[in-house]
Amino acid sequence: MHRSSRYIAAASLLAIFAIFLIYNFQVSGEYPQKMQAAAQLCKVRSGPGYEFDVVATLSQDEVVIVLGMVETEEHLTWYRIDQKTLRHSVSSKEYYVRSDLLTLYGDTQK
Repeated sequence: MHRSSRYIAAASLLAIFAIFLIYNFQVSGEYPQKMQAAAQLCKVRSGPGYEFDVVATLSQDEVVIVLGMVETEEHLTWYRIDQKTLRHSVSSKEYYVRSDLLTLYGDTQK
């Protein structure tokens, strides 16, 4: 295989990978948003999915700032949390909570 063919193949693979990431991890919404934990105990993970480590927990009604939303290929929605609003956490680059475990701050309908 010629050198230019390898570069084209590598560029094509990178483009396919980028499209995969964009399609599977779409971030949208109006953020930042103040939200509170709706469940008695919410696990905060290092990424948007069950395969990521638990790096913190939230108690019911604990308030956090949501920075964004990610929908995974499993059709689960996860909120990306601002680390500064977590009381206790393990060092991680990002923090995520499953979207059904949080409600808008001050929302009394639970």
